[in-house]
Amino acid sequence: MGDHGTSEEDYLRWLLAGVDTRDVVDTDRDGQALFSHICDKAIIIYGRNNKNEKELYHYLKKFKDKLCVLVHLSDEFCTNPIKSYKYASFVLRNYHRTGMPDHVQSFPLGCTRGKLVPPGFRISPPEQRQYIWSFAGHVGPSKPHRAEPLAAFESLKPCFRHYTESFNDSIRDALGPREYCDILNDSVFVLCPRGNKSLDCFRNTEAAMYGAIPVVVGEMRELDRTFIDPFDAPFLYADSWADARHRVEAAMHDAEALGAMQKRLLEWWAQWPSVVADRLDRLAEPA
Repeated sequence: MGDHGTSEEDYLRWLLAGVDTRDVVDTDRDGQALFSHICDKAIIIYGRNNKNEKELYHYLKKFKDKLCVLVHLSDEFCTNPIKSYKYASFVLRNYHRTGMPDHVQSFPLGCTRGKLVPPGFRISPPEQRQYIWSFAGHVGPSKPHRAEPLAAFESLKPCFRHYTESFNDSIRDALGPREYCDILNDSVFVLCPRGNKSLDCFRNTEAAMYGAIPVVVGEMRELDRTFIDPFDAPFLYADSWADARHRVEAAMHDAEALGAMQKRLLEWWAQWPSVVADRLDRLAEPA
């Protein structure tokens, strides 16, 4: 229920694959939430619309005698009101946010529509991948922080680069979902600079699910705050892009360690449907 047709729909269905669900579309023809359907064991998908917070708050109050799970998407700036959380039995949210109560758990962002790993898709081992690293995305004036990683890795080849210089260009000239995912599956590492604000972004998990190791750079304090247990992602972390390049070059000379890194990454990614299903099963157990 909630934001029907979200761009993460494929991913959310995968994440909830171990949970017995049925769809309830609780929106009008324009996709706006109606907040009208009330049932036990509801899973409410909510995100991107701060102006609905008051309606969500009063809606969740109606579930006080029922099990209710809130899935809160897209709070990258950690500014969305969260007072409605107290009325949910359990909350799953993107983007770790400090000071959350015990019934709130962060989960990976996942991917947008059309990028989920297809059934039977073969994930290439590191030694069979064509590119040491890749990056596809917007590098224009509104993303100046992306110049440093690209400059640091520029001479490390073979690599794949697909740059767009504006938001409109990133829509018009972006790689198609399958083309992009094939590049991920052919890259040992993927450069993952900051998103709009957070070091946690779709690029990290889109790379991870194809076994391409995300390279994330930031101060230790921010890394600890962003990628915290149980959201303990086995990416390649560094405190500078120069250090990140050094670590990538060293890893490329140790095939055994590189294979182990990819194995940990794929196991971390694959665990999430069972983590969510187990938590929801325990939630439904009699007290």
